Amino acid sequence: MVQKYFTVSDKHDGAYHESLLGSKVVIMEREGLQAQLVMYLDQIAALLEMMAVVNPDILIASGFDLTKDRRGRARTNATAAARSAAGTEQADGESGA
Repeated sequence: MVQKYFTVSDKHDGAYHESLLGSKVVIMEREGLQAQLVMYLDQIAALLEMMAVVNPDILIASGFDLTKDRRGRARTNATAAARSAAGTEQADGESGA
């Protein structure tokens, strides 16, 4: 999962810099990648929370900000967009085989 996060993060970095030129297609791609990153970070955070039941010190070492919970309606919309984008990406990969 962490490797997938880094792969999408690298793609997002490239799309971000390309989107500065104003291409609407690249901006849409960037937004989809950003939604995927949010989804992966949510999954990583959930795993850390589960592991913290056994070892609470893992949360301190994780680097996540423990004082703020930023979840809300926008997060669910971003997660739905990421799942949609991930489904499209998987379908493209299967049809290209």
